[in-house]
Amino acid sequence: YEQDISAIRSEVKKINLEDMNNLAAIERNFTAVKNVYDTSDNLYKDFLQIKGELEGDLSSLRTLKEEIPVWIKADYNNAVSLAKLPDVSVQNVALMLFGDKITSGIIQLLDYLEKSREIAAQKSSEKVKGPEKQPHLPKFWIQNAQLSLETNNKMILSGQVTDISTDQDRTGKPLVLNFKGAKDNLGRINLGATFDYRDLKSRENINLMINEVPIRNFELANFDLLPTRLEKGSAMLISNINLTEELIYANLDFAASDLEFDYNSLPEMNEQLVRIARSISEAIDEVNFQAEVTQNKETFKFKLNSNLDNIIAAQLKNVISGEINRAKAELQAKVQKELDKYRAELDVFIDQKSALIQDKFDQVNQQIDEQKSQITAKQKEIEDRIEAEKQKIKNQAEDKLKEEAEKLLEKLKS
Repeated sequence: YEQDISAIRSEVKKINLEDMNNLAAIERNFTAVKNVYDTSDNLYKDFLQIKGELEGDLSSLRTLKEEIPVWIKADYNNAVSLAKLPDVSVQNVALMLFGDKITSGIIQLLDYLEKSREIAAQKSSEKVKGPEKQPHLPKFWIQNAQLSLETNNKMILSGQVTDISTDQDRTGKPLVLNFKGAKDNLGRINLGATFDYRDLKSRENINLMINEVPIRNFELANFDLLPTRLEKGSAMLISNINLTEELIYANLDFAASDLEFDYNSLPEMNEQLVRIARSISEAIDEVNFQAEVTQNKETFKFKLNSNLDNIIAAQLKNVISGEINRAKAELQAKVQKELDKYRAELDVFIDQKSALIQDKFDQVNQQIDEQKSQITAKQKEIEDRIEAEKQKIKNQAEDKLKEEAEKLLEKLKS
């Protein structure tokens, strides 16, 4: 534009208003002024169009910088696509937590029953010396007794025992006992058992129910995603054991509610795993499981079902989903932070270039305005000269016409 303005300025200088002694010169200058004016006007219109386009580009830059560039967005989407929710399933958690306690309890009980069988076998093998006074009766037989006993953990049980004898074949009745007891730190116990050793066969049936079992400070087996100790809770346990010489069958139902975990018993781990572990334990307010043991001469089966598996699996899924969303948010924030730095730099760049371009626009606009004023002034001067020439010609014509008229009058008079 500066070159075009300079060229127009040269053309304007060529217009010599002094050299207008005749109509041809005037017409030549007028045509030159008109051409220069049209050139200047077209230049100005083109200048305004380009100025609008540049301002639009700058405005687009300000808008586009708010969007994540395509190549960055592609990398971001690739990273996010890797953060998929895995198929979470946790099986046999209850077996890990309670399996050892259940099996050790059953093994201890079986030891007691084995000793009972040994005593019964010894009694039945004793030989009688000499004739018996009452061969149809055992040497020792208490048909009914009220007893109290104290367990290893200082709980007092009281109840009834029937048919305590040295020979159940002679009484025709098994040993039956029913006991009850309660203790603050153990709960309320109901114990019923039948010991049948008639016909040299061993059959035992034991039923145990424990209500209101306080499980404060109850120790769990190590499981990385749970504390190893309960701080609060109450439980109920129901168990039934049937034993014969061919088969051992035991089942156990356990239900605990109002649970609170001791988070000080969490194993040492990183902050993220602690957050996951706490979230899982806070979702567990009750635990129930059913255990079943079956053993014969050929096989041993131990089965345990619990609500823990589904609770922990569902909570793990929720926690991992939350962690994925948190990771996505952190990644997006990181991308945003990096982009903001360059956006700020771009703002400065756009402001600087906008100021520079605006300054150039103002300079060119001023030059064009000055030229248009000069051209308009020359055009006005030429138009005034033309009007003056017109008036001069008109006056000359009038004078000549007047002179001719006077000559005609004189001629007519003569």
